[in-house]
Amino acid sequence: MELALDHVRLHRLAGLPGVEKSDVWNKSIRLQQGKRILIKAPSGLGKSSLIALLYGLTVPHDGSYCIDGVEADILTPAQLSQLRSGPLSIVFQDLRLFDQWTVKENLLVKERLNGIETGRIERYCTALEIEALQDRPVNTLSLGQQQRVAIIRALLQPFSILLMDEPFSHIDPAT
Repeated sequence: MELALDHVRLHRLAGLPGVEKSDVWNKSIRLQQGKRILIKAPSGLGKSSLIALLYGLTVPHDGSYCIDGVEADILTPAQLSQLRSGPLSIVFQDLRLFDQWTVKENLLVKERLNGIETGRIERYCTALEIEALQDRPVNTLSLGQQQRVAIIRALLQPFSILLMDEPFSHIDPAT
């Protein structure tokens, strides 16, 4: 899978100081499956906007964005949904968990959509030290614990590309 940006610019970033020096905006870049890319920039220069664009939540006002050679802005909602439940997985900065649901219920969403091998949820919960929290509503957890739930949920999907928007911002350094 390849995500390709060709001289993309977004209205909401127009005129912001620092955007014109970006290594992403208004350039041609290719993001390919299997490559690890870290995007670092000061706050307000479009990192979350880039993630939203790559995930198909926004469209450029200039340039083009293609997913495997297809212009993203011509994809139907059903095609975008198919991409988001398969090859494109994401950890949102604002987590987007179902607050009243338990940890387990939030994770089982992926099982209902994609099927998950038996024991995979438990292995991830153990690895990220939230196994004892599976029956608790997400809104009773700390932000760091919620962030780990969001990370596990993204990892459960059979993705080709994993987009992560500040995925460790609420997790303490020791964890």
